[in-house]
Formats: sequence, structure tokens, C-alpha cells
Amino acid sequence: KAMRLAEIKAELDLRGVRYDDVFEGSELRKRLKDARLSGTADTKIVDDFNRARAEVLVDPSKKVVPGGDLDDRLDAVKGADGTVPGGLRPDEVSKLLENPEIMRMLSNPDFQKVMKEAMEGGPDALVKYMDDPETRDMLKTAADLVAGAGLVAPSPPAS
Repeated sequence: KAMRLAEIKAELDLRGVRYDDVFEGSELRKRLKDARLSGTADTKIVDDFNRARAEVLVDPSKKVVPGGDLDDRLDAVKGADGTVPGGLRPDEVSKLLENPEIMRMLSNPDFQKVMKEAMEGGPDALVKYMDDPETRDMLKTAADLVAGAGLVAPSPPAS
């Protein structure tokens, strides 16, 4: 079933991709395809995660993912292809968030900075970090954790 233009625009908004310069439906579809392939997303997701972590410190009964139940939050950011920005299905994200080591990495401000850059510029935005051993190790650890969860992580760019 083909997506309606309103659905395409909603997903582009979700992924933080501008389309105000696009006038044809085919151009919108191409922009969405490119956004899905690149893994770009609105970096507000990281800020929401931090806000939810702060709320958990005040009220430990709350979940780390804001906006209510985890499934509801993931459904809210799910694209028409069934994945959230970054290409994972909601059940795969849930599985990852159960891993304490992944939660520690997601809470690391340095890792969040790298994540935001990848969300804005796709995996190619990470190339500049490949000469930094600490960041390179963080990205490898993240990829190993994702693979260890039985998921396929995007490969970091070659240096």
C-alpha cells in the first residue's frame, strides 16, 4: 500500500528532515527513502531520553522512555516501514534498552554527542571520529552490544 503524502511528511518530520523545498510527491518519497537509509532522526529523541532519566531520579516508578509506556513511545516514532529512526523495530529497541551496559552508554554525554551527529548527518557524520580511539571504541562497543542482542548494527564508516 502506497503511503499518502501526509504520512510521508509526518515521517519526514519525525526524522527531522526538511521538505519545504519539495513540490512533487516523487521527490518526497525519495527524500523519505534517503532518510530511512541514512538513519537520520530528530535529535530531540536524545533530549527526551535525558529528561526521562531525570524524572526517574525523582520518581523511580517511571520508565526511562518518556511519553508513557515504552511501546506507546516507540509506536509514536515508528515510521511506515515499521522501524524507528536508525532502522530498528520497536521490539528490537525494547530488547536493547533492557541491557544495563547499553543504558550506561546511552547516558554518556560523549556518546550522546556522537549519536546526535549521526542522527543529523547519518553514518558518514562519524568518519571524523575514527581517528579518536576513545570514540572509535565506544562505537565498536555499541555495535558489539547490538550484535550481541541478535540484531544487525550499521557498520561504522572506515577511517
